Amino acid sequence: MTATTQATVLRKFNKAELASRKDAAKDKLYNTQDGYDQFASFDPKTGRAIAGMVKGAYTRFIVDYMTEILKTYLAKIELGYTLHELEVQPLTGHSAEIYFYRPQAEIDAALEGIYEQVAQAYAAEIESENEAIVADTVAKRKVQVLKEREEAAKAADEALEAELDAEVRAELKGGK
Repeated sequence: MTATTQATVLRKFNKAELASRKDAAKDKLYNTQDGYDQFASFDPKTGRAIAGMVKGAYTRFIVDYMTEILKTYLAKIELGYTLHELEVQPLTGHSAEIYFYRPQAEIDAALEGIYEQVAQAYAAEIESENEAIVADTVAKRKVQVLKEREEAAKAADEALEAELDAEVRAELKGGK
């Protein structure tokens, strides 16, 4: 392979792919409820769910009585929360849950951290793939060089054997 061919084989940083990954991370954040999640991650060996805290764009507030809904709504709006599409969901008895998006400043701060993690993970993925390509190319070239050396050694052995054979035959024929 030439240097120009090898340069095109290695994976390069792609702004469009990074933007796509950032958009997917943003969508995931906006579709995740902030707080405790029983299915936050999974054990890769057993496939069982592992609970944990997750960061999401929306959160819920429980009100004990329906009469407190308006008071809670106004208090949260004053703090910068915006009403989520789920709005108010009844619970058991007289209680209910009100879903709000967190204040935009908190969401933006969380997105910046997520974008940084996505960029680092993307760069690490590219680096590991390129390292694998280089290692594979080195292994293939090593096999090729060893094969060429083996063929050259075999040819040299055959040439030496032919030379020695000719020499021995000449000595033996000349000595009679």
